[in-house]
Amino acid sequence: MIRPSDPDLPNLDKLEDDVTAYVRMRTDAVKLGIVENLSLVIGKGLALVLAIVICSTALMAFSVALLVLVSQWVGSYILGAVILGGFYALVALVVWLLRGKFVDMMVGMFARMVFSTSKDD
Repeated sequence: MIRPSDPDLPNLDKLEDDVTAYVRMRTDAVKLGIVENLSLVIGKGLALVLAIVICSTALMAFSVALLVLVSQWVGSYILGAVILGGFYALVALVVWLLRGKFVDMMVGMFARMVFSTSKDD
């Protein structure tokens, strides 16, 4: 029979404190992991949005220059705009047909960021 004064009995107060400290540390580790992964996702998302805005501005500038050039070649601004619009419609069609590969690539990238494991785990 085990009695509370038995020297082989572990100190229950110390065990309770140790378990409480362990649970608190694991909870903090999970919170820190969430913060790290969330900041990575948000940071990369903001960088992507910024890159899209800058590339869109550059594309607009080049499109205007290309429109002027094509319009001079064909002799009509309207015909130049139609040719350039057709080119962009063709590019959009190719991107639309390949959209599955882009989605798979993005899902894989976000999955690696969110579910990454460090050597310390």
